[in-house]
Amino acid sequence: MTARASGPAPAWRRWVPGSTVILFLLLSGALWMASIAADAIGQAVLVVVFLAVAAFVPLAWLGERIRARPLWALRVRDDPEVVTSAVRDALHDRLPTQVAAKDGPEGLFRRCETLLRIDDPGCWVGVQRSGDQRGTTVLLLPRSRDRRSIDALRARIHARLERPCVAPSTRRSRIS
Repeated sequence: MTARASGPAPAWRRWVPGSTVILFLLLSGALWMASIAADAIGQAVLVVVFLAVAAFVPLAWLGERIRARPLWALRVRDDPEVVTSAVRDALHDRLPTQVAAKDGPEGLFRRCETLLRIDDPGCWVGVQRSGDQRGTTVLLLPRSRDRRSIDALRARIHARLERPCVAPSTRRSRIS
C-alpha cells in the first residue's frame, strides 16, 4: 500500500484546454461585435439574429467541444522517470509508440517529457513535470470515441500508479 497525501481521493480530473476557452471567447465576441456593427448600419433584423446566435451558438459549441474532446489529467507525487516507467508498464500490451512532443497534439502536450501514442484505443498519453515542481502530471487525450476502452485504460494507468513501482531506488508512486 502506498502512502497518500491528505485531501480528496486521487482521481483522473477532466481539464479544459486553454485553446477551447479562448476560441469560445473569440466566437462570443465576434458575434456581439457583428450585432453592434449591424446596429450601426441600421439593420434591426440582423441585430436580433446576431444576438440570438450569440446567446446560443458559443455555448452549444463549447459543450460539444468539451464532450467530444475530453482531456484527462492525473497528478502524481513522484519523479517523471518513475511515473513514465509505471505508465509504460501499464500500457505494455497496447504497444505504445514514443513520439516527439513537437509531433503530437498542440497545447499542453508540447511540454510533455514523454509522449506516447496508442492505437487501440486511439489516444495520446503524456507525462510532464507539474508546474509547481512537486510532482508529475499524466495527461490522456482520446482520439477514439470508445468511452469504455478509454475508461478501462485510465483505470489501468491509475491502478499501476497506485502500486509500488519497480525501480532501483524502490520508490513508491504517490497519487495526490
